[in-house]
Amino acid sequence: AAAAATTTTGTSNVRGSEVRFRAVERGQSRSERRESFRAPHPSIGAGLSATPEHATSVQMIPLPEGGPTSGRAEHSAVTYGHLMIVFGGYDGRRKVNTTAVCDLRSGKWFCPRALQETMATGRPGIDFPHRRCKHSAVVYDDTMYVFGGFQYRNKLNYGCSDLFVLNLCTWSWHCPVLMHGGGPQAVHGHCAVAGAGAMYVFGGKV
Repeated sequence: AAAAATTTTGTSNVRGSEVRFRAVERGQSRSERRESFRAPHPSIGAGLSATPEHATSVQMIPLPEGGPTSGRAEHSAVTYGHLMIVFGGYDGRRKVNTTAVCDLRSGKWFCPRALQETMATGRPGIDFPHRRCKHSAVVYDDTMYVFGGFQYRNKLNYGCSDLFVLNLCTWSWHCPVLMHGGGPQAVHGHCAVAGAGAMYVFGGKV
């Protein structure tokens, strides 16, 4: 006979928001596991509007089923609540600098309208990042930080050390961010994590 499923539950405070967690053990059905990993978080996907106190309503443009129209390699992917945010990468022909958002609850893909408008009218490298791959991305306090990578600019490919910031409540880029002190050299293929008010960058190729 199959072993009975058991779970343990608890709560933890993360930046003032209560996050529920469950330890899932063997024996659960697929639907039970899926439900176990669902945690309350500010909703942006299904309702197409952000719910944190400082957030504003956001319009999302549906993307084809299966995600972005082209495949991606050497991109970044981060989670923000029940959203997965994919940025940049290489599509088999060239580097890209587009953003795709997947609602992990519904499985549907979107592109924030504000980002599409910025890409259509803005200036690359000033209003949004240049096309790039092998960069890093981390999320901290409703913000995604994109650092470094191997970029395409002025018909040349080279490593970079710039830092671009995407506000995940308004879906607007703030860039580039000026860094003080001895920052890393132009680097790509590195890794980065965020915690305790800082971003930690390790390794990579210069």
